[in-house]
Amino acid sequence: MIGIVMLLVGFGIVLVFGGVGVYALYQTNRGRRLADESRGWASTFGTIVESRLGQSTNFGQDGPTVSYYPIIKYEYSIGGQPFTGEKITFGLTEATARSAKAEQVLDTYPVDKQVTVYYDPNNPSDTVLERRAGGGAAGWVVGIVFLVAGLCFGCLVLGIGFFLATATVSGG
Repeated sequence: MIGIVMLLVGFGIVLVFGGVGVYALYQTNRGRRLADESRGWASTFGTIVESRLGQSTNFGQDGPTVSYYPIIKYEYSIGGQPFTGEKITFGLTEATARSAKAEQVLDTYPVDKQVTVYYDPNNPSDTVLERRAGGGAAGWVVGIVFLVAGLCFGCLVLGIGFFLATATVSGG
């Protein structure tokens, strides 16, 4: 019985950790692909209407940790139709343990600043301020670490579960 439980736990570890890893890799790759595609997008002028520091608190073994990220909103119009955008770059939003990096982004985009907004001509609500993928190497690192950890720990638990399950069957 414990062997079957270990097999299920092993599958769960592979699915959860592996899934997070695959998702991070997918989003990072998608961001890079969209950044490349956006080279052909049109542009218009917009105005920053909100520029503030966001934060989230995560509770772990070592206690709470705070991550900081920029929140930017901008308004623009295309063919007389008004739109609001929030994306600075494609892909994952960069969050850091120190607020200084996020504040540098906020300094680049203060309220009332006139900015160039890049938009998809086929979907004018799909916009960015910078035609690049966000997240940098962090998305790749997180994706690979979670994928490898999920496979290693999952296979270890699956192996133990398989061993226990077959030992129980052959011994009983």
